[in-house]
Amino acid sequence: VSDTDNAAELSSLARVSHRLAMSDDGKLSSILAKLLPMLLTKLGNAASRNQAKVQASILQIISHVMMRCKSNEEITLPIDNIIDLLYDRTKDELKKDLQSFTQNFSLAFLELGLPRHKNPNS
Repeated sequence: VSDTDNAAELSSLARVSHRLAMSDDGKLSSILAKLLPMLLTKLGNAASRNQAKVQASILQIISHVMMRCKSNEEITLPIDNIIDLLYDRTKDELKKDLQSFTQNFSLAFLELGLPRHKNPNS
């Protein structure tokens, strides 16, 4: 990965971090529905490509999200999307090629989000 690619990725992550910090809690659930699975995937990719600065930036954003979610139980997390990162529904098994960072943080967000998950079937 080139330095230009890393710089562009870091710039993009800085914008994401800023927008996330400026968003109010009422809108955070809808933002996280798209953002969190993408961040968890990017975290694993950055780790596997030895992109330490990108990885650190993603970890900073994930830490911010985790703190905000822990302080406000009204914020829901995209449980189904996180499960899709971990589990291959077509093979009915856990994904084998998952990066450990993605797996560990996905499990942490599942643990945080499952108690507040609203099942549409109930």
